[in-house]
Amino acid sequence: MLTFGFAQAQTAKLSGKILNDKNEPLAGVSVKLEGAGGTSSDVEGRYTLTLTAGKKYIITFSAIGYAAKPVEIDIIASQPNEVNIVMEIEAKSGDAVVVSAKTVTARKETVNAVIAFQKNTNTVASVISAESIRRSPDRNT
Repeated sequence: MLTFGFAQAQTAKLSGKILNDKNEPLAGVSVKLEGAGGTSSDVEGRYTLTLTAGKKYIITFSAIGYAAKPVEIDIIASQPNEVNIVMEIEAKSGDAVVVSAKTVTARKETVNAVIAFQKNTNTVASVISAESIRRSPDRNT
């Protein structure tokens, strides 16, 4: 006679809320298990993972603009496992971003640009584009 025994590992839920330093919930924060999958936080900053009880896990919380936060957790089956996280803004070191723009006069001289200017101006204006002047046979316009 053969007897088969199945041992089922006991699972437990790990849940919590992820906030920023202003106590506001953070949506879309990546919650990754070391060596396994993970999840992300919802609109209210909440997350839930189903883990095997009696094990230690290292969970890393990361989001764009915030410093990654690794946390070591022992999962216990008989009690609620809740870990609330406060993410800190990642400090940037010395590299500044400079945004500059140049105005292009060629676009301002086209017929379409002149018509748009004439439509949007608050005063009565009669406008001739540089393109129209160039096409004109009159050389002293």
